[in-house]
Amino acid sequence: MKLQTRMIIIVTVFGLAVIILTNIALYQFMKAKDHQQILKNARNTSRLIKTGLLNTMIQSGDYGEINDVIKDMQNDLDFEFRMIRSKHVIKQHGVRRGEVPKDSLEKKALETGEVIESLDDESTLRIIYPFITDNRCGECHLGMDDKPVPVGVVNGAAVIRFDLSEQQRETTSIIRSVLAGMTGVGILFLAAFLVTINNAVTTPIRRIAHSFTKIQNEEYDIYLPKCNTVEIEIVASEVRKTAKLLEERMKERDLELEKEKNRSKEMESFVKSRAAALGLKTDMDVRDIIGRLSHAVDEAQKSKLLSLAFEYVDHKNSRMIIPSNPGLIPVVSAYFSSLVESNLTEAKRSTLELVLDEALANSIFHGNLEVSSEMKINDFDGFYELASQRQNEDQFKSRKVLIDYEYDQRRLKIIITDEGKGFDWRKWVAVTPEDFELPHGRGIKIMRAFASNLQFNEMGNQIILEFDFEKSNSKV
Repeated sequence: MKLQTRMIIIVTVFGLAVIILTNIALYQFMKAKDHQQILKNARNTSRLIKTGLLNTMIQSGDYGEINDVIKDMQNDLDFEFRMIRSKHVIKQHGVRRGEVPKDSLEKKALETGEVIESLDDESTLRIIYPFITDNRCGECHLGMDDKPVPVGVVNGAAVIRFDLSEQQRETTSIIRSVLAGMTGVGILFLAAFLVTINNAVTTPIRRIAHSFTKIQNEEYDIYLPKCNTVEIEIVASEVRKTAKLLEERMKERDLELEKEKNRSKEMESFVKSRAAALGLKTDMDVRDIIGRLSHAVDEAQKSKLLSLAFEYVDHKNSRMIIPSNPGLIPVVSAYFSSLVESNLTEAKRSTLELVLDEALANSIFHGNLEVSSEMKINDFDGFYELASQRQNEDQFKSRKVLIDYEYDQRRLKIIITDEGKGFDWRKWVAVTPEDFELPHGRGIKIMRAFASNLQFNEMGNQIILEFDFEKSNSKV
């Protein structure tokens, strides 16, 4: 479901629920309020009726005149009227026009003198107003003992019934009109709110989402108008910036691809020209040509290393003496690899070179230059910077590495001696294969794994490596 549709549904449902609940609450409140006002009006009317009757009774006591007063009031006020009498009044004057109590409420009013209100049905209100004796009533009314009625005795009551249906209909009609108007205003407000939300939230978010889709498709012609909502404008601003940045990067990438394409063409042209110079076929695939050229380059590099190695070899004494220069490690490895080339496969020659690289690195870095292995772990760049610095310091630059060897087609023995202070080799030789993940001593582990025999002198500045080529399980 789209965000816009979801927002419309949520806001509409919530808004209508608020309108409906508000209407119900207002209807109940207004109806109760109006009902209270109707009751108040009825009470006021009943007091007027009682007062008029009482005055007439005191002045004349004539029933005809009392009836005329009631009729005059009924012309102005809509009500039904009936009189009820207490027992001592009935004894004295008799019963006229059914002036006896008809239910328990009327009896209660005569007994207690309370004003009683009763809704006989939804639209009929009955008010029972007692007439209580005062100083004036004793002159006309006698009690059951034929003596003047004392003050405070109930002589009778006026039963007044009001038909509230017409007032209730009018009230309901007015309330409905008011609620209809409020509902219309609420719906207009809800519509305005939806339009505002759409313009301020959903439409900008939809545009932002569309922009993301375009960015994913590498389309960067993004148009996002300024948003009035601060938070959404921040997001829109970031999307604009991102699109612009990606567009610039795409242009840079296209430019680099074009350059790379041109370089590839130049490289292809160069490779074919070199192949032609070396007598290779130029109609082969470029990758095959590069492979053959790489082999030729490797051979040339190997020849260069061997040529440099001969500068440090004393063939008469089977010895090499090199300065503390790590750059000469590949030179020494290449020399011994060439020395045993006829006896070993390429894989085993690589293993031999690996062992020699580790042994020579230990002698140069840790032995002659005295750079600790811990420093290599903690500060890799600083390790090589210090080694380079010490190659030029008087204390270290004069130190040499002596490499004596014996070779008889069946075995190779190499003795590497540096001029450093040595080290405690015993704790590293005792390390088990399970300790291979320790940060130090890996070179010794490699040498132990591939050399037929490994020994150190007492001081720890000389290592003896032996390689037996006749053992079937020999790894070198």
